[in-house]
Amino acid sequence: MRRLGGNVSAPVLMISNMKGGVGKTTLAVELSRTLAHSYDKDVLLIDYDPQANASFAFFEPAEHFNMLNAGKGVANYLMPARNPDDPFSVIGTIGSTTVNLQDLSVKVRGWYYPHDRNKKAGKLDLVPGSLDLMRLALNLLTDETEKRLLRRWNSLIDTAKKTYDCVIVDCHPAGSFFTKSALLVSNAAVVPVTSDAYAATGLNMMRHHMEMWESAGGAKDFVVVFNDAHRSWDPSVEVDIRENDRFADHCLSNRMRYSALLRNLARRRQTAAEQPVANKRKVAANVLNVTREMVTLLQSKGIFDSSWG
Repeated sequence: MRRLGGNVSAPVLMISNMKGGVGKTTLAVELSRTLAHSYDKDVLLIDYDPQANASFAFFEPAEHFNMLNAGKGVANYLMPARNPDDPFSVIGTIGSTTVNLQDLSVKVRGWYYPHDRNKKAGKLDLVPGSLDLMRLALNLLTDETEKRLLRRWNSLIDTAKKTYDCVIVDCHPAGSFFTKSALLVSNAAVVPVTSDAYAATGLNMMRHHMEMWESAGGAKDFVVVFNDAHRSWDPSVEVDIRENDRFADHCLSNRMRYSALLRNLARRRQTAAEQPVANKRKVAANVLNVTREMVTLLQSKGIFDSSWG
């Protein structure tokens, strides 16, 4: 349950970019963990990507498979009537949109104060993703089917906003139903950007997609996080984006710096701050600086309130 005095409705952030390979899932995982641990908040991470990389960052494939068989995950909620033998089967007759998050989510981490067990500390829960979500990407959805899916998705998010202090959606990198539905429920988009030649193109495409759905209530605010995911940083690309009038006021000054710890998430099932190596504190401090600056920027936009420090 949410702490007393918390927001009635928690902020929802989608982590997205129209370009793949920019460290989107790594950023989603690290932000979620840092918001929960360093801010003592209850955070829900929704793995809204058929690749399910955010799920594999925390759980072994066998554990993930067992979760899906137990009814956990986004696909099990959005498409309860799909035909398992038909990869193009999306949805059948849908009844109630009542959501029990305990049925869909799994606990990832919880923290406490060793000298004061009564003091509130944060936790991180996950709604797993799965390859079954590809049904939504591969199908040309009818208007009625899309409306049903959106109703169920909105109900899931509305429940999460009343239960958690923050909701993070790790989104599919394409202009599909995933991006549209995530935009329509999010307060802001967090857009990771690498410094390769395609970075500005992906960022422009993401901004254009946001503008398409802004009049329908989609997120209009966004944060650009430069992410050195591949150890091949080109300062000139970063400068070009920072000096672009469309993006200048949205770019964080801190950026995610390259580290093997961030590349090892799926192999170790541990975030950077949890891996048993000497330089984890330096990497965790970098992630914390990025997170703090993001929170401060979103506070200035009224998306995060004063309880975030």
